[in-house]
Amino acid sequence: MNKNILKIFVITALITVPAMAEEANPPFMPPRPPMNGERIQPKKPTPKEFKQMDKMIAQRLNLTDEQVKKLKSDRQKNMKELEKIINKMEKNHKKIRDIYLLGLPPYQADIKSAPYKMELVLLKQNADKIRNQNRKNFEAILTPDQKAEFKKFRSEMAKRPPRPPKQ
Repeated sequence: MNKNILKIFVITALITVPAMAEEANPPFMPPRPPMNGERIQPKKPTPKEFKQMDKMIAQRLNLTDEQVKKLKSDRQKNMKELEKIINKMEKNHKKIRDIYLLGLPPYQADIKSAPYKMELVLLKQNADKIRNQNRKNFEAILTPDQKAEFKKFRSEMAKRPPRPPKQ
């Protein structure tokens, strides 16, 4: 009888110890793919990257000191406005994601998330307006030669590969 108890104990230990170890150190999980309606966000440029971009544009377009100052002041003002909008958009994306993670039937999740999706559309439109206004303001301070060079520069930038996603 003691041998049977010992066998049961050993078998139980062999089964439970690996399961406990797996819980303590879960296996590596690759990042999940985007969920319904979710986008992979590109990596946000750092302040250092913005400075490099400003310097590159200034050199490429032969901007005067006055034009550079105007560019920087406009960018700072618009970035503050855009950050507010982007933060709201991220909150709405999280709310939508949370609704879909509740396990509701898809039609109910769609109904519950509809107000957040509508707000996202409006926020994106506002962000696009700010970006377009920023571009127009920038183009307004350029000379005709600088405008032509800027147009060429923008077409080159559009052809480059997109930024890597956030990690």
